[in-house]
Amino acid sequence: MPSSSSGSGKLAQIASVRNEMEAEMIRGLLSEHGIPSIFKHPAGGTPYGLFFAHTIFVPEELAEQAREVLEGTPGSG
Repeated sequence: MPSSSSGSGKLAQIASVRNEMEAEMIRGLLSEHGIPSIFKHPAGGTPYGLFFAHTIFVPEELAEQAREVLEGTPGSG
């Protein structure tokens, strides 16, 4: 699992989306609220990053805040 340099260093999964474009959009939204994030794509890759779940992680201590930001966003939760 990816590492984080903030707080406890633990990451929490906050969303799973269908493709890399959606993951980048959510990361941008989180970034606008000062919440760092990363996403993990399926092992082995996918053609053009499409149609397979991309999981988004934030520092554990910011997970609740991130979920509030994403409330109502497709793929969150």
